[in-house]
Amino acid sequence: LHIECIRGIRHLHDDGRDVPGRGVFTEGLFDLVFDFIIGGEIKNVKFWIFTRDGFSKASTRDFWNRFFIGWIDFSKIYSMQKPVKGNRVLVISNAGGAAVLASDVAPLYGLKLPSLSDEDKAKLDELKKERTILPMVVYTNPLDLTGSASTEGMVKAYEALAQSPNFDMHLLIPTHQPPTLDERVIDGFGKVAKKCGKSVAGCEMGESAWSKLFRSRMDEHSIPSYPTPERAIR
Repeated sequence: LHIECIRGIRHLHDDGRDVPGRGVFTEGLFDLVFDFIIGGEIKNVKFWIFTRDGFSKASTRDFWNRFFIGWIDFSKIYSMQKPVKGNRVLVISNAGGAAVLASDVAPLYGLKLPSLSDEDKAKLDELKKERTILPMVVYTNPLDLTGSASTEGMVKAYEALAQSPNFDMHLLIPTHQPPTLDERVIDGFGKVAKKCGKSVAGCEMGESAWSKLFRSRMDEHSIPSYPTPERAIR
């Protein structure tokens, strides 16, 4: 982090000095962000973000998105869920687009999306026979249950796969727009997630009242929720 001029630099230095072995890079960044948020005078601030390719110059927006928002997102899941035991993730959604967004960004964070096993598929076959999920559902990971999926269908499909040894963590993306789905799906997900004992995160895209309701209900069930698939995966 290169700073040419900042009001309150003494506090930035003092905060960082008290962090053993980490210096200004840890606590100091929070002091800098705080000064920036409350309108403190900051001029010519250059952010350098460490990535897999080394250090790179970043804009204020990059700094906010990658560091501050990322830290908040990580703290949320860390406080609600057990540490993950592997990098294999199962994605379940009723919206193909949201599921694809999650699968596209997953490799960037070292996550894998294994295919469903024969046993997993057999369990879903039973749900098709019962007409709990539709015949058109294709057995892939991400598992897109389609926009016609019902509340019962999504919960039963997750329940069928939750204990599968092929996955270490789960990402649930129930979009509220289809009329076949309501907030009870979150209650069902919460019960299954509690029993399976694996790390689970949720996503409901958007900032509408229903989106916020879905996310708040997930949080109540200790399923950390995020407004975009990218943030949930990260």
